[in-house]
Amino acid sequence: MSAFLAPIHYRMYDKIGVQEAWVRAIAEKAVEEGWAEERELDQYFGDVSTPLEEAIDHDDIHGWISGRIESVESRYAALVTRLLAADPARLETLKELAYRFGEERAESFASTLRAYQALDSNSLDGMPCDVVNVPRENSETSVTWERQADVHSHYWTEAGGDGTVYYALRSALTRGLLSKSGYGVTEVAPNVFQLASEAV
Repeated sequence: MSAFLAPIHYRMYDKIGVQEAWVRAIAEKAVEEGWAEERELDQYFGDVSTPLEEAIDHDDIHGWISGRIESVESRYAALVTRLLAADPARLETLKELAYRFGEERAESFASTLRAYQALDSNSLDGMPCDVVNVPRENSETSVTWERQADVHSHYWTEAGGDGTVYYALRSALTRGLLSKSGYGVTEVAPNVFQLASEAV
């Protein structure tokens, strides 16, 4: 069966796995802080422990992956919105957690391109066909890309929350992921981002 699967399918499953791990980290922090009981949060967990070739619907590969993305995005938005509804100040704790989650995956990247690829591997931006992030420039000193669509905020709106929270947490996670590299990401124009040395 695995012959029907391409590397991009495994890559997407890995990206979904990172998002599932992040949701679980948030839930664990909520229990640790006394924000919720563990049994209350089971509904927000997904499972990516099964090998992809066994879990996926081989008759509808695209639909299956798309459904998993929608599922984890919806659960992520619902969990954070629930936690913040009780106390918006919890966002600062979650941003610190996001930084640490990224920091656990941080490396001293050999190039800006490798750092950009790591950001991409740890981010879930819809399906490849959504073409959310489009590289505009790649050099030895920087990578620039444009975010052509917002594929996240509607999940937060549907959950009764605010899509800006997603981007605040993503920014903190990005800083953590790049914390050992000397690189940083700045928005150089509306929806245009540049990864470059922080010393520049």
